[in-house]
Amino acid sequence: RNLGIELATGDYVTFCDADDELLPSALSDMLTVAKKYSADFVVGGIENVSIDQRRNEKRITSPLERELIILNDRDALAFCKLWENNDMLSSCTKLFSRDFLINYGIRYNEKLVVLEDFDFVASCLLKAKKVVSVDSIVYRYFHYINTGANYLRRSRRDFADDVAHAYNRQKQAFEYYGVDLFENRWRRWRC
Repeated sequence: RNLGIELATGDYVTFCDADDELLPSALSDMLTVAKKYSADFVVGGIENVSIDQRRNEKRITSPLERELIILNDRDALAFCKLWENNDMLSSCTKLFSRDFLINYGIRYNEKLVVLEDFDFVASCLLKAKKVVSVDSIVYRYFHYINTGANYLRRSRRDFADDVAHAYNRQKQAFEYYGVDLFENRWRRWRC
C-alpha cells in the first residue's frame, strides 16, 4: 500500500483487499463528495458478509446508519457522529486525497502485524482539515469464519503489542478532538 501511494499518479487513492469488493458506485460516490467539499478524505459505508464454509451459511450484517457528515477541524460533535456511524478501523472504506497523504507523509506502519489500517486512519484523522462521510455503502467485507484463527495463530507474538498500539492511537485521536474516550458510549470501541 505504501508503494501504491508513492506510485499513484491520480488525485485520489483508495484500497481494496483482494478478497473483498468495492461496490459499483463506490468511487463515483466518494469522488463526488471529495471534490464538492475539498475533503482530505471521504468515508463510505461497509457491509459485512460472514461466510461459514463448514456450514455453508452466509450472514450479512446490517450497515451502520448512513448520512452525510462533515468534520471540519476539531469539531467534537461531528467526530463523535463520524465515529459512531462508520467503520473507522479500515482504510478500505475510504478515498484519500493523494496530495494530503504525500504532504503529511502519512504511510502504513510496516512493523504492525494487525490493525495497521486503523493506525493509518488515525494518522489521517490527526492531520485532516476536512473529512466527509457519504450516505452510501461503498465496500463489501467478506469474513471467512474458519480462517480467522489461522491468522491469529500466525501473528500471536505481536498481536497484543499491536492492539495496545492501536488503542493508544485511538486515544490520541479522541483527545485531539476533545472527546473523553472513557465515557460509557465509547465502551464498545475500547473493547
